[in-house]
Amino acid sequence: WRPVSNTEIDPAQQLFRMDIDGCTRGPMVSQILLEEFMYDGIQIEPKIQTQNASTAYMTNFTEWLKVQNGEVGFVGQDDNDPVHRYPRNARDLGVIAMRDRISSVYMRATFVRDMIPFGSGFYGKSHRQFGFASAGGFARRNEQVVASIASETHAWFCKWNVHRFLRPEAFGGLAHLSMTKTRDYPIHESLFNSALMQKTFEKWGSYFLPQINARGGPSHPSYPSGHAISAGAAVTVLKVYADPDANRCYPNTIRQPTSDGLNLEEVPNSKEFENDKCLTVNGELNKLAANLATGRDMSGVHWRADGVAGMLQGEEVAIAYLQDEVDRAPECQVLRFNSFEGDFVMITPEIRHDCD
Repeated sequence: WRPVSNTEIDPAQQLFRMDIDGCTRGPMVSQILLEEFMYDGIQIEPKIQTQNASTAYMTNFTEWLKVQNGEVGFVGQDDNDPVHRYPRNARDLGVIAMRDRISSVYMRATFVRDMIPFGSGFYGKSHRQFGFASAGGFARRNEQVVASIASETHAWFCKWNVHRFLRPEAFGGLAHLSMTKTRDYPIHESLFNSALMQKTFEKWGSYFLPQINARGGPSHPSYPSGHAISAGAAVTVLKVYADPDANRCYPNTIRQPTSDGLNLEEVPNSKEFENDKCLTVNGELNKLAANLATGRDMSGVHWRADGVAGMLQGEEVAIAYLQDEVDRAPECQVLRFNSFEGDFVMITPEIRHDCD
């Protein structure tokens, strides 16, 4: 996504978005990340422990080299903000993507009130039956987790056996050493002429890529992003049950965090999101996936391409997984969802001959 030319944008709210349905409308942070939810009878307010705004690691050669050599934790604990806040900006999304349990935010989405209608799915029109182990609530939560796990296996194969793509933090070291004439690496000259490099040097006294994680990025290759591929898979499953026609209005009030993240407020232009122009569940689920995928970019451990490609690959893994589920389910199910690229996908039984 790119803003209209010659227009001013708010980098904090508009720069880190994907050109996917729902991601360019409304607040940058998905409504799902702002919703209270019930877990085992415990009411949970989704405020996070984020970092102080000035936190940055690996801005000098000593720190950077130690992390590259696996000496993690040498700089102590992350510089945490003592006050818990609602996620509101790029750093906060980076912290969520740094501290989550990969598929945990998508499990959380299933706990949000009215996120998945009680009468959805195969048994939606029945007054006497409802699904559980198949075509029901338990199955839905299980499917998004299993699809997420399957996608991570795909990601690891691509990381190690196909691409072996360099991490941004490692590339930042190559850029610094090249800019300071310490080493000569084959880096395109457009980077050296970038105003961003000069701004980085003015702030940190070096050309390294600042990190929000004291321990740096994972030691496995960058492409595709494991977080993104998991996001693509899990959200695809959720869309099948929560908004298969991609037109269901988000069921709760549209809100955004206050600038300090201490409270939530109704968005000033909420009238823009009413009736046929409403923010949809499909869009907010897409935005949730994009928040976690780009959150890893904001952490400094992934390239944007890692996230975009990862989400699309995760969607493909979910389609294959759901096809297997449809083929072996006792019910004759037909699943439908709107893809990240805006096309409707139908998943019908392929190997069964008793479903017409």
